[in-house]
Amino acid sequence: MIRDLDLDGEKELIIPVPNSENIYAPCWPTIYKWNGKKFEDASQSFKDYYRNVLLPQEKNHILKLQIEIEKENLERHSDRSKNNAENTKNEVTDLDINDIELARHQITRDKIIRFIGQDSHAGFERAKEWSMSPYTFLRQNAIVVFGDIKDEESINQLQKLLLDPELSIAENAKSVLNKIRQKKQ
Repeated sequence: MIRDLDLDGEKELIIPVPNSENIYAPCWPTIYKWNGKKFEDASQSFKDYYRNVLLPQEKNHILKLQIEIEKENLERHSDRSKNNAENTKNEVTDLDINDIELARHQITRDKIIRFIGQDSHAGFERAKEWSMSPYTFLRQNAIVVFGDIKDEESINQLQKLLLDPELSIAENAKSVLNKIRQKKQ
């Protein structure tokens, strides 16, 4: 998007940028401003945009997805009641697309909350739950959140994920921990 966010007559660029530290992280809407020679990251100067525009958008997406998931769950429950127990034993238990989308929007919402300084720990408890999930996707999301928070508790959670039986989880946790340690040096 191109918008004049600070109403100074010069437009800023809002570009979703992938997280170079963790390929599983959703793209972050980074705000670039022209400095006379090049566009540079000016996101820190536009916290009101994150707070007043992007945060309400994320909350709205989350609410819509939660309603849709609840509706799907009610439909599944109704279908189970109509079928006998034999048919429900074979039901697929994978995450559906709405659950995946919900997690992505929760990660972004919580990161905005941390970014604007409202709660430096936003999303931590959910990430702890995700880290124990049977779903690889949710455990990867936990690594994204812990890697973004970077406090001692998050580092401890990442160390636990080093022992994950799924190699991709253990390797990603190791990579994120190494990057956190490199930045601290």
